[in-house]
This record gives sequence, structure tokens and C-alpha cells, in this order.
Amino acid sequence: MVQRRLVDHEVFAADDSDRLRSTALALRLFPGGLSFTQLKFVEEHAHSERLLQIIDEEDLRDDLDRLVGERFMEELSAAHADYGVVLGITSAPKAEPPVVSMLERLRELTQAIVDYALQVLAYSRTHADHLALAQRALEPIDVFREAARRASSNGRRPSDGEATHDDDYALPEGAPAPDAPVPAVPEE
Repeated sequence: MVQRRLVDHEVFAADDSDRLRSTALALRLFPGGLSFTQLKFVEEHAHSERLLQIIDEEDLRDDLDRLVGERFMEELSAAHADYGVVLGITSAPKAEPPVVSMLERLRELTQAIVDYALQVLAYSRTHADHLALAQRALEPIDVFREAARRASSNGRRPSDGEATHDDDYALPEGAPAPDAPVPAVPEE
């Protein structure tokens, strides 16, 4: 866009000062035209970076703002910066990864278990025949509660680097695996 806007000044008289300055700038910045846009992305970015350095080092920005337009030049700079980020050449400061509160997740899990148990208990009160089904649906909670009680009564959990015995913390016989689905409560 910058090169084209510079070349557009050729419509003016050969001795026009803007045409002369535009021609000089086009030859300085784009001696090969826009062929650099056919380079590999990283090479194209490097070439564009060099053009921006020339503009700064040789104080060409005022003339380019006047001849090309300040808004176009600002857009060129912004697009170049964005292109560098997209290519991974330059990057915005990386945000710190969010801190995940395991306590909050544990509270959510606990609340979900409570909600589940309340629903099952409410179901069990709708009819006397539902009591056995409710007990079966709540059994995994009872099994894990008992396993936790036994583990805590065996003493403390081992610290880092201390030997562990899987049997000390094994689930009780018949306990469902932690990833086992919750038993379905059959419909009447």
C-alpha cells in the first residue's frame, strides 16, 4: 500500500516536488518493487523490519506521512508488529497461567455428591419400595467413606520420599473403581 501510494504521484508533472520526493522514496525503499512479498514469511518480516529501520534512521517518516498518509503509516507499523507476533518472531508478554484452586474444585465435588445424595434420598421417600434402590445408589459413597475412615485410623499418610504400601490405602474389597459409573436408579 505504501509503495503504491508513492507510485501514484507519477500522475503529477515531472518537475512536481511531491512527485520527485515520492519517486526518490520509492526507489530507496522499494528498489525491487514488491518482490519481497514473495519471500518466506520470516524473510518477508525481516525485510519489512529493515524497511522500517531505514525509515527511522533516515528520518523519512514525515515525508511518508505527508505523501502516503499518516493513517496508512500507522496501520503499516501496527500490521508489521502483529505479523511478528503471529509468526512467533516477536511476542506479547505471556500471561501467567491461571492458578487453579483445587480447594474450590473439591468444594464443587463435595456439593455435587451432596446434591446427588439428597436427590436419591428424596426418591427413597416417595415409596417404600424405593428404599432398597436408594441404598444401592448410595453404596459407593458409604464404601469410600469407610475406606477413608480406615486409612485415617491406620495413621498418617506417607510424606514425600517415604515408602508407601499400596495395601495401606487400597480400596476395600468390592469397592467400585474411582472412575466407575454411578449405578443407575431404575425407573418404575
